[in-house]
Amino acid sequence: MPEVMAEQFAGLSKACADKAASSGSDVHRWQHEQHSGRTESFVLFYEALALQPRETLEALAKFLQLEVSLTEEQIAEWQGVTKPGERCQISSYPPWIASYLSSILQKELPEDLRGHWASCAGNVSWAPEPCPRGTELEVHNESRHGDICRRSRDYMCPNMCRQLVDAPYCAGKEQEDPCRAAAAAATWQDMLVPNPHTPWVISTYYEASSKKDGREDARQLTLATWAQHWQRAGWKTRVLGLVDAQKSPFYKQLLVKFAQIPLGQNPEYEKACYFRYLAMSEAGGGWMSDYDTLPLHFPATSDLVGNGRFTVLQGHIPALMSGSQEEWARMSRLLVESAVMLTRQTPMPALVSDMHAMAGLVDKSGLKNKSEDALNSFYMVADAKDYVRTLKRPTSSLICRRFTFFRLAIHVSHASLAAGLALKDADVETQRPHFMNQTMERFWECLEMENP
Repeated sequence: MPEVMAEQFAGLSKACADKAASSGSDVHRWQHEQHSGRTESFVLFYEALALQPRETLEALAKFLQLEVSLTEEQIAEWQGVTKPGERCQISSYPPWIASYLSSILQKELPEDLRGHWASCAGNVSWAPEPCPRGTELEVHNESRHGDICRRSRDYMCPNMCRQLVDAPYCAGKEQEDPCRAAAAAATWQDMLVPNPHTPWVISTYYEASSKKDGREDARQLTLATWAQHWQRAGWKTRVLGLVDAQKSPFYKQLLVKFAQIPLGQNPEYEKACYFRYLAMSEAGGGWMSDYDTLPLHFPATSDLVGNGRFTVLQGHIPALMSGSQEEWARMSRLLVESAVMLTRQTPMPALVSDMHAMAGLVDKSGLKNKSEDALNSFYMVADAKDYVRTLKRPTSSLICRRFTFFRLAIHVSHASLAAGLALKDADVETQRPHFMNQTMERFWECLEMENP
């Protein structure tokens, strides 16, 4: 009988993985198919079963949306098959499913069991593959040539590396450093840390403009479109505003500092961009995106990147950012220091936005101490310019190469729509929700084509 119960538990565990792969958002199913040929250790927490069998099984059943009725005799048998002193039992699952299910079960298990699960040795985290499907990693050992992803005569740069016109062609974190794909993937994986305050939450910042320009309805539709697609990827969405920023002890100091920072022709908007860092620090930190940035290969996670250090995922463009609560507070002050330093340029710029201040931190022109890095800067968010250009053409394997190449998110910015579609400035805001939806539908269509 104990062997039968063990098989039932294994079946329940597999059902959890199957559910994570096939239910909820489309991305779970796709990631399961994308990685189903690969194996990696996946942790199932058996010690909890021995300590609190009824609570553990009921939590798993709740996750599966099953009704269970357990007798005391069955409970005793469950405890009997658990190996004393063995905290974790390992089985083989695709790495993405392992990582995703691990985070889901941490969420579903009772609070007193989550710590046990999190401390289980061998808990799986996932890093992106260096190259997209259909290309081969070409490793270079030369000091002036980075690794590349080769497809016939064409090439692209591996994940977490940037493409350059000149040597080293694909660069790592620093422009002069050649890309080393193996190190980049390992770095990504090693720097994942738990997000204790806001797991599975993506935030954005929005305040309605006081200007009566007739575009507020379009902006609200953009905000709703943002929420729809992040929720489709399994995230909880959160919209922060001025009331959150005003809770910060730095808020009044920032108002004074604005007198030293040129804010261009739309100071209300530029101030809001600075306020969002204060709002995030007061709301627990975590992940934040612009409201025109949408998730691609980025289902909901309970982790932060960069060991929780403040990280920008589109170079110096604050379209997608991650950091602990303390790091958001630090960044809210450091950005203002950078902005003030940039005003000392000759001639003085007419505008120093938060993006300009962020660029000053990335290239260190806005840092007093230039010997240290102020933040992490990666290139894992796509500029929508080259994506939206293809929307009028039928879906094809050639077009889908771009959409299926690993990127965490895509930034459907004002500039990308203006450049990619030659839209008039006045039309960008009104048409942006439409093109956001079209871009995401093309993304899912390409995934279906690649994984029929």
